[in-house]
Amino acid sequence: MFTQTQLKNWAIFHGDKDGQIANQFKSTMKECLDTCGYDKTEPKVVEVKPSMRADNWIKTMKAQLKEGV
Repeated sequence: MFTQTQLKNWAIFHGDKDGQIANQFKSTMKECLDTCGYDKTEPKVVEVKPSMRADNWIKTMKAQLKEGV
């Protein structure tokens, strides 16, 4: 049978001008996951700035994610 992976340690990364959209996405995800009874914890919301440079995304993700992800 299908088993769900728990969302115990997760994050939402967003650009420096997209904080409101990231928070709306977080709220929508919470609502959907609650409706489905999905086991989860609160995600970490991480702002990437300046967001126009790919190397800033990589640097921020490397700083925030555990090794091996």
